Amino acid sequence: MGLKIDLGQILKVASVIGPLVSGVQKRLRGAKGIEKHEVVAETIGSLLMLVEGITSKDFLDDAKFKAVLDEAIATEKAALKARAAFQAFVDDIKIRQRIEETADGA
Repeated sequence: MGLKIDLGQILKVASVIGPLVSGVQKRLRGAKGIEKHEVVAETIGSLLMLVEGITSKDFLDDAKFKAVLDEAIATEKAALKARAAFQAFVDDIKIRQRIEETADGA
């Protein structure tokens, strides 16, 4: 009996890109952006080596796949920056509200 693999399910490896980017950003704060990008890409590459072994499909040498992976990593980094900026904005509003409440109560 052969091993039946649903390629669509295996390719959900992409779902780990966001958490991986976030984790690398936190762990490698002092590293340059390109170094962090390489860590994420290498980790995804390692996961894909397993997928390649199971499916006999060559993803890592596929230029289109690499381009999509690079874009996905860049998108996740941009999303992290946007969330941080939004959180800073919300925090600033909360501080202003507390200052106003303190001033009104004085």
